[in-house]
Amino acid sequence: MQIIFNQQRLEISTGLSISALLEQQNIPIQGVAVAVNNEVIPRSLWQEVGIQEQDQVAVFQAVAGG
Repeated sequence: MQIIFNQQRLEISTGLSISALLEQQNIPIQGVAVAVNNEVIPRSLWQEVGIQEQDQVAVFQAVAGG
């Protein structure tokens, strides 16, 4: 199935959770936030929330600065 991942089309397996998607894309989970269809998903739900066809998934890295 196809999703939009960080503004790029991506073909993924059906039934992936957010955690599985991040693992598949080799994205470390420390210091990141994930939004699905413009809604930030709490880390505690990443294993439960499944990615659906045409979902828009954005991963944000925390950046320190000042």
